[in-house]
Amino acid sequence: MKISKFKAYTLLELLLVIGIIATMLTVVIISTKPIEKTRVNNTIKLLKADIIATKNRAISNNEKDRIEFNYFDNSYSYELNGDKIVVKLGKNVVLKRISNCYSFEFTGNGSPSNIGSGTIGLLIDEVDYVITIAPVTGKLSFRKTNEDV
Repeated sequence: MKISKFKAYTLLELLLVIGIIATMLTVVIISTKPIEKTRVNNTIKLLKADIIATKNRAISNNEKDRIEFNYFDNSYSYELNGDKIVVKLGKNVVLKRISNCYSFEFTGNGSPSNIGSGTIGLLIDEVDYVITIAPVTGKLSFRKTNEDV
């Protein structure tokens, strides 16, 4: 009887390795969902903070201040200490024009100017959000439009 010099893996060993790899992939895939949710929440928080900061700068300086939205470049900008700050929105985040609103402009008392109020849209990972500045009060409203039922 001739003994082969070639060694091979048994079916049981192969199934065990495939099972371990599948388990590891499942853990990796599941763990990326919280990262995506955090990214979306951070994008929303940053935009809200920039809008509120623009309003607060207008009040503290007692002069008009604005945040402008560039729908073609998928970004928004504002001036801070004479420098123009441009914030490009990440992938899977799209600015959507809902009304004829290209900027939110606040007066020295915090209320929006004649052109300062309005509504813009934000599409993040196929979820629509609406950002509204109330015409008289300047109150910021941020809500999800296509909620899961």
